[in-house]
Amino acid sequence: MLPLLEIYTPTPLPPPSPSLSPGVVKPQQIVESLPAHAGNILDLVGRVLLYLVGTLIASLGLFGFLSAFMDEAADIVGFLFLFISSIVILIIALILHRTPYLRGWQRLVGMFAVTGVIFIVLLIGAAIVSMHTGGSKEPSIIYGGIIIIYGVVLAATALW
Repeated sequence: MLPLLEIYTPTPLPPPSPSLSPGVVKPQQIVESLPAHAGNILDLVGRVLLYLVGTLIASLGLFGFLSAFMDEAADIVGFLFLFISSIVILIIALILHRTPYLRGWQRLVGMFAVTGVIFIVLLIGAAIVSMHTGGSKEPSIIYGGIIIIYGVVLAATALW
């Protein structure tokens, strides 16, 4: 039989490996930096999609506004011009304004607030339209103008 002391003697640990040079990246560091980068990309994609939704709404509002004054072909040209020029503005804004001032939750709260205010303004516009029954251009002008303002504010909030 072996004495108890010989059974429980610890084995010596291997010597520590030499430290890595500063140029070598540890796998832990890559895993830690990945979520922050993915969060930035997700935030950018969200901002761009919200901006495009806002500009689409503004373009549709312009289409409705122009329908009171012009024929259908001019309305479509106005819609396309505003939407395509807004994409150029998006590219310029993303180059000049890389980091947003608002966080994601602040941006969403702002958009919900703008949506609530515009809903109230649309109700007021509906009351104005119902009082004036004379002209057929008034609803297009009022509703189109409100929708243009709503889309522009949404687009600005998305990039801000």
